[in-house]
Amino acid sequence: MLRFGFLEGDAVVKANRAVYDPQTWRNPQTFAANGSTANELAVVLNELELQHATGVAEQDKAAAELMKKQGAAIVVVKCGTRGAIVYERSGQSSHIPAYRSSRVFKIGTGDVFSAMFALHWAQEGIEAAKAADLASRSVSLYCETRNFGFDRALMSRLLPVSGSAGGSVSLEGATETLGQRFVMEEARFALRELGMDVRCPQLEFGSNNTSASAILVIDDGLSLESLARIQVAKATAVPLVTLHERADTPTSIADSDWITDDFTTAMYLTAWAAKSKKIEKQ
Repeated sequence: MLRFGFLEGDAVVKANRAVYDPQTWRNPQTFAANGSTANELAVVLNELELQHATGVAEQDKAAAELMKKQGAAIVVVKCGTRGAIVYERSGQSSHIPAYRSSRVFKIGTGDVFSAMFALHWAQEGIEAAKAADLASRSVSLYCETRNFGFDRALMSRLLPVSGSAGGSVSLEGATETLGQRFVMEEARFALRELGMDVRCPQLEFGSNNTSASAILVIDDGLSLESLARIQVAKATAVPLVTLHERADTPTSIADSDWITDDFTTAMYLTAWAAKSKKIEKQ
């Protein structure tokens, strides 16, 4: 049984194996609070939800507290670009990587992860770490295709996102119009939400990140100064991602490592590139 937290209403379940995804960080209720029961329980949630569910900031301790509080055998913590961590009652923990996709469609990814984990762990009886890895691979396929075809052969060929948390990004673009500034500010915010240290000369006076692990270019009205900085960075082999949304116009950066017309995809490609480059520099 897979039980989600609902915006309206509630679901009382009785199961041999149950997976519970609270779907909220705002006062998430425990699995058993409404009378639900399970012989074995796995709770799947993200870092923010875990912290609010336990009041504990340190993740390992918070997971242990949640297992104790909810009587769970498994806690799976989703960590964005860092993948997920599976905690088991035995004390064992396993890191599960995120997997790359050529495009990233975020809506529904959490639901897909929980559903595929429930399929493999609760129904098929696969061990928790392997079930979470299959769920992570399924999310990658869903991000790229937006459908629910999870071919095992395709999943086996997916590449994990390497690298630890963080990374430094240089953001280049234009801010001459309100629309351009809005996109630049949204890109900076999104990258910081993904754990990146972002420097942007157009938004922060005097900011020029010469040691960036990756560059994101918003290709819309680039100035000569931006183009010059980009070429200097390219000469040092810094990975370059270009967001070029207008298909009817030529791109200003012909030698980008990745070019995409999708905003979300550009954010994730940049974060993945920065993490990988960070490891190479160490």
